[in-house]
Amino acid sequence: MFASRRSLAFVVACVSAAFVVTTAATSSIHVGASALEIARLRAHFDSVLGELRAADVSALASSQRLARETLIARLEQYAAAGRFPHNHVRPGRFVPVFRDEHGTLCAMAYLIASTGRADIVDDVARTNNLAYIPELAADARLSAWLDSTGLTVAEAARIQPGYDGGGCCTIGPTPDPDAANAPADRREYFIRSAFASTLSGASLFLNMAPGNTSLTRTRWISGIGFASGTAQLVYGSLALSHSDARRTVGAANIAIGGSTIAASAWRMMHPPKANPPTVSVSVQPFVMTARGVGLLLSARL
Repeated sequence: MFASRRSLAFVVACVSAAFVVTTAATSSIHVGASALEIARLRAHFDSVLGELRAADVSALASSQRLARETLIARLEQYAAAGRFPHNHVRPGRFVPVFRDEHGTLCAMAYLIASTGRADIVDDVARTNNLAYIPELAADARLSAWLDSTGLTVAEAARIQPGYDGGGCCTIGPTPDPDAANAPADRREYFIRSAFASTLSGASLFLNMAPGNTSLTRTRWISGIGFASGTAQLVYGSLALSHSDARRTVGAANIAIGGSTIAASAWRMMHPPKANPPTVSVSVQPFVMTARGVGLLLSARL
């Protein structure tokens, strides 16, 4: 009874530890991705600031040049702050986000709002939050705002990046080579997960099943369990960044992989005992006509 409880507690502890480690590793990946995204966007804005400052503004009115210089300074402050919106709407794709779910503004929305035109920002965020500047420039209010600040539509489009969480920023629509392959990728992931789960499940059963076996066989079974469980943990953690069904399957992979590792570790710590040799001993009386009565002792291995 107590041995069974200790074994169960050990398995639960191993599964929990594996889940915590995998979650921490996945969180670290996301943190690293966020840092890379901030660095990418800052590099983009540095490039745009250089272009804006180098542009010929001799044809602009003094009021336009003043407004332009003010916005350039504000854009520099915006980039330095490093508080950029997130793309929670279309994972895996670069799209502009005028204002995200947390209320964070993109660069253009920030510049527009800084001049007191929060009404334009609110309307765009409500009706066309993922639109590019060339599309939005058809709005008379935004067109008039651009003209008053001395910014061209092309310059405003340069200011506006796409947001995703990795890769290089894009200005304007970017073809997504993975979009068409997404269903196939999901199907392939599910098939591989089913294969990995079958292998892990077989190893889990063999490790937990009672019975006598050789130490060499036990080591082989446990080794396969460790390998398949670790692979399934890694495979599951890679799917946690997705927002579709792969995330759920990935969590299942983590649970199965952790359980397989735990069972393998338990079996290594509690190897089955080999069958001990049996000895059969019998004692029988027998009559010796010449010498009387005696006992016959026989043993069989």
